[in-house]
Amino acid sequence: MRKIAVGLAASAVLFVVPTAANAATANPAPSPPDVGIMGECSPYPLLCGVIRNLSSSNHGLRITKAWGDRHDSGSWTTLAPGKNSRDSHVKDADGYWVARGCTAKQGIFEYKGPRWVKVSNLPLGTEWKVKYRC
Repeated sequence: MRKIAVGLAASAVLFVVPTAANAATANPAPSPPDVGIMGECSPYPLLCGVIRNLSSSNHGLRITKAWGDRHDSGSWTTLAPGKNSRDSHVKDADGYWVARGCTAKQGIFEYKGPRWVKVSNLPLGTEWKVKYRC
């Protein structure tokens, strides 16, 4: 009976005492962030937003590739007149900045600065054409 009690006590210690193996399974390393539709629009490139600064514009157009980080200059790039966001290696453009004293005409809409304008990824494959004048 004493052997059984010692054996049970030894096995209980194995379950209670943390080991490196137990710690690794209890707290797994964080997995890398998913890269998919939200990251780079892959594998569905038609879901990506594309902005074109029309050649009739008289100024470069600042765009953001991350709407949630639009106030961070690291998400910006500037499109010269006649260029689109893909020309600047931006796979998914989310919006553009209209500076104070400037006007952006996008289809039937006209936006006066200062303000950010969000573009949609729909309808699929749309290139948002902006005439930007300052």
